[in-house]
Amino acid sequence: MKKINKLIKTTRYLQAFTLNDIVPISAVAKEDATTRLQGKSGRQIIVALPEDIVYVNNDAYQDTISTVFFVIEKLNNASKTNEKEKKSYEDALEFVEAIIEKIDNDITGENACELLAGLSIKQISIVPEYSVFGGWSGYSVEIIFK
Repeated sequence: MKKINKLIKTTRYLQAFTLNDIVPISAVAKEDATTRLQGKSGRQIIVALPEDIVYVNNDAYQDTISTVFFVIEKLNNASKTNEKEKKSYEDALEFVEAIIEKIDNDITGENACELLAGLSIKQISIVPEYSVFGGWSGYSVEIIFK
């Protein structure tokens, strides 16, 4: 069950992931993340548990493992200005870049993480998000491993 083993290791990696002393909120569904964000403020990172998609092609198996990070902040509507919103999105992109660099380094760096052994990044999609999880905005980053 090598396929399941890769998913287990990736899940363990993501559940232990930290960035600049920020421990992301691990979630399975939108409602789960929304509940876990209640009472929180400031910049938050949410990581979705990974999923494994197996493709069968001429009796050969190929799989991809994907996850999504959300780098978000709740902007108070009363104090929200265009400048604050612009700065919030710009700051979120710096976190997005740091997440990608950390994962890339954990795969290919000198001290690569053995939980990610055998994986490489196949695709990264970065999407601006507005008012997700009950009013949080920022970016989502889908990372697909092969």
